[in-house]
Amino acid sequence: MKATLSIAVLFGTLAVVAPASAAAPLSARPATVDAATATPTNPPDDSPATILRNEPPLQCLEVRGASTKPGAVVQVARCTGKKQQMWSYRRGSSIRALGANCLTVDGGKTAVGTRVRMQPCNGSVGQKWSRLRAPHHPFVLKNPHSGLCLSPLNLYPKPGTPVMLDGCDSHTFGRMWSDSFE
Repeated sequence: MKATLSIAVLFGTLAVVAPASAAAPLSARPATVDAATATPTNPPDDSPATILRNEPPLQCLEVRGASTKPGAVVQVARCTGKKQQMWSYRRGSSIRALGANCLTVDGGKTAVGTRVRMQPCNGSVGQKWSRLRAPHHPFVLKNPHSGLCLSPLNLYPKPGTPVMLDGCDSHTFGRMWSDSFE
């Protein structure tokens, strides 16, 4: 079977996009990020909005339906650059979208599989995130309170897959992210 690759320009970034049915070889997996020794790379406080791309499969983090209601689902989806995919890093290490709502670990829990949703920003431990990366690689988004990282719910996420907390092992697809500050 012959697979066709396409080349796309996503918000100023050149990307090679494989069809949804193509599985990435092990050699295409990102380098390991050791959360204990990784370099914190937080952008300046109150950064301009950026998309957060999942590496691989080159999907973007978004608020489902552009909802501003508390508890709105956060998911990965095809990158469009619409307002529900625009994120800002804020003082105190929160990540905001759609106004005064922050990326929030449900109930400040610390278990693998805990969903991450949108809630009004209040500075809680569930709303703190650190960007950690190895040199020359995308980063993980780690919640310091739980010690876990932002990841899609499934190993090979389809558009619409919610995000959750999971281990910070970057050998697993979907745990690495990039933005326009890279």
